[in-house]
Amino acid sequence: MSSFLTNHGVVVALVCAACAVVYGLVTTRSLLALSPGNERMQSISLAVQQGARAYLNRQYMTIGIVGVVILIILGAVLGLHTAIGFVIGAVLSAAVVLIAAVTKFVEGSWLVVLLLPLIVVLCARIHGHYEMARRALAPQAVDPESSPAMKLTPPRVAPPSERSAEAQETPAEVHSFAVVPIAVLDRAALRALAYAAALEQPVLAVHVSPTEDEAKRFRRDWDIWGDHLPLGLVVSPFRATVGPLAHYIAALHTQRSDLTLTLVVPEVVVARPWQRVLHSRFAPRLRRALLPYEGIVISTVPFHLPR
Repeated sequence: MSSFLTNHGVVVALVCAACAVVYGLVTTRSLLALSPGNERMQSISLAVQQGARAYLNRQYMTIGIVGVVILIILGAVLGLHTAIGFVIGAVLSAAVVLIAAVTKFVEGSWLVVLLLPLIVVLCARIHGHYEMARRALAPQAVDPESSPAMKLTPPRVAPPSERSAEAQETPAEVHSFAVVPIAVLDRAALRALAYAAALEQPVLAVHVSPTEDEAKRFRRDWDIWGDHLPLGLVVSPFRATVGPLAHYIAALHTQRSDLTLTLVVPEVVVARPWQRVLHSRFAPRLRRALLPYEGIVISTVPFHLPR
């Protein structure tokens, strides 16, 4: 099926488009053949259409200004052909919305007219939240003259023990090793690294990259940060994060099952419940994946976003 769509995708798209046009013509003809109703119904329908037309004209004026700006940017950056394609698509889309809103307002297109501004407001709120999160998570510049250089001396790993990690019951027996999963070097990750280093135990940072080039880029960023802690890189070409990371940590713990592996996970905490869906639930998913393994302690370091 996939090979057929790959080889005949254009033909399938054209056939679907032709079927849509035929369906639209048949539906339009059947609607125009219906009785417009009595005089009262016709006056109400005319008033509704006038209101919808006035609203859409105001919307199109605003969208037209934005469209001209985008047209100029696309023409300057991507070329004239791309800009012309953008104009054709925008005009056809606007024509479809206008025709449907005016001719089928009573039949149900009023819902689209109502939902459009709500969707725009929702998208603006989501964009504003992401911009606020980006500013809050951006690492702060540190003046090297006013701040002392950070020097970390990693503690040595404890010698092997005959007892497994979960069999150790006294403080003298328990020896831990911290692993900090890092997606990006933001303030949440830096806080988790600082917390893990403050525990005075060996610390390993782990980053999962989708490609080798991305892994090299993160290594360069890590070196610029200062390379204060050892870094492990895991390449996951299928863009999966939790699974490869959980397997890496489990394999790491298998090498020294007598050590308690402490997983320190940075977690972004939002101010409002609806904002939770805008962020990946990485920490709970990783906790569920590693809970069956013995000798692994999972803790989170929260970073609270402002309201």
